[in-house]
Amino acid sequence: MTRRPQAMPPEVEREADRAEPSQPQRFIRGDTVMLKSGGPRMTVQTQVTEETVRCVWFDGAREMAAIYDVDMLRPIDMSKPRHAASEYDASEEGRE
Repeated sequence: MTRRPQAMPPEVEREADRAEPSQPQRFIRGDTVMLKSGGPRMTVQTQVTEETVRCVWFDGAREMAAIYDVDMLRPIDMSKPRHAASEYDASEEGRE
């Protein structure tokens, strides 16, 4: 007995039609990135292949470097402070 494939519901078919093939994330020299799993902030030094980049970072005073698959990295927005100074509320000063 052979099974016939079941048709997908119309809303799923429409979503499948819209889905584009996954393109690798594009990074350029100087982008600040981090591994999706965490770790140090790194700077993209160069594109090695279409799907890999070489990143550099510092461990204390020692420069480190490694090549990563772009799917393992996420961009970091450096326009925001690492620790929000805006959390400080001057109105709380002097209260005990």
